[in-house]
Amino acid sequence: MLPLSFSRSQATTCLFQTTRHERSASKRTYRRELRPSILNLLRVLLNLRSNLAEQFDMSVRVRSRMAEAYIAMNTIRSVREQLKSVVELVQGSEYDETLQSTGDSIVNKLTAIEDVLTNTKTESRQDPINFPPLLDNQLGYLYRYVVSAYGRPTRAAYVRLEELEGQLAEQVGELSIVLDEDVARFNTNLQDLGVPGIIVSGARGRANRYPD
Repeated sequence: MLPLSFSRSQATTCLFQTTRHERSASKRTYRRELRPSILNLLRVLLNLRSNLAEQFDMSVRVRSRMAEAYIAMNTIRSVREQLKSVVELVQGSEYDETLQSTGDSIVNKLTAIEDVLTNTKTESRQDPINFPPLLDNQLGYLYRYVVSAYGRPTRAAYVRLEELEGQLAEQVGELSIVLDEDVARFNTNLQDLGVPGIIVSGARGRANRYPD
């Protein structure tokens, strides 16, 4: 309460100074409260950036494994078709039975690998329900799971990816053996007949070259 001896101008000045002090105190309090909020927001943003970067890295990793599976499948189909064409080409020659037997053996090995990589029995929309998803589908499911979540991939996702990578590596390794050994020997027999060898593209192997 202002003293009665205060003039109106003095009272106004006093009230103005009091209000100004209150405002200054309020601003200082606001800044003290705001500073932790900004720091917390920065921590959240940095954490989100880290999580999204990890999500991106994993999605690229899964996509690379999918591409590897598709390359292997395309290689299998290409080599198999070439084998069938070559066997038909040499029919009636003295190497007919030998090449037919060898070609069939290689085709069977390639088909066995393909049947692990993808489901070759699906022909209609209902078939994916009737036949279990294989490596290519499982990698596709994992990819969609990883990119659909907004944040760091789960530990379970990493465990599943490592399992699928192991299975894929095993099949790609089997394919490399078939290409480097079986198909290469087959090409040697073709060389004796003057017939062009099997061309392998998109996969590791030296079957596309005649042995030195």
